[in-house]
Amino acid sequence: MGSDPRLDVMLAGLAVHDVGKLDPDFQAMLRASRDGLDLPTKRVKHEASTFDYDHCALVEDSLSALRDEVRALTGYTISLDNLTGRMDDVWACAVTHHGLFYLSFEDWGNGAQPLIRRSWVSFYPNEVRRITLIDLLVEYHPIGGLVMLGDLMASYAFEQERDLAWAFEGVATLPQAFDKLLSQADGLEQSVAAYDPRSDALQETLMLLAAGC
Repeated sequence: MGSDPRLDVMLAGLAVHDVGKLDPDFQAMLRASRDGLDLPTKRVKHEASTFDYDHCALVEDSLSALRDEVRALTGYTISLDNLTGRMDDVWACAVTHHGLFYLSFEDWGNGAQPLIRRSWVSFYPNEVRRITLIDLLVEYHPIGGLVMLGDLMASYAFEQERDLAWAFEGVATLPQAFDKLLSQADGLEQSVAAYDPRSDALQETLMLLAAGC
């Protein structure tokens, strides 16, 4: 089976979406949480750290290793040619995967540069283009929400120490996968609420990602 350009972008985005967690301030938050200590005064959103430090260069210089890792885990081979000219979308997957931020390209006199912005309804005077979660959902439909969905499922499995193999039993198509997850959404949200008062709006998020499938 040949590679699919849209799937290649989504899988690359899934592989690198948490690169902002390398931010030292976020690492300090993780250590405090692990050790049962108060969180540091400085709180950061890891998606907003995607372009900090040398994260982009680290990833873009390691695409061959990323391809090999994905192939070892899934048996699917990403075509690096399909990522050429599409790395902006890969980074947009990282920036948007919690639905809070979008990727803005702004020209402040040195050419358009990527910046992470939060307010979707604001327009900045030097903005020349943007990539939002909605853009990814539309352009990569029906898999534009793969990174967000994968992150939600992986986080749930890790925090609950549960195997999610049941979510794929008897599933042969993407609509079937969404139907199965939506049928379990209420129970999943209740089990999460038992230890985390925050709401991920799981059912609403799944319905958004599944639209049109």
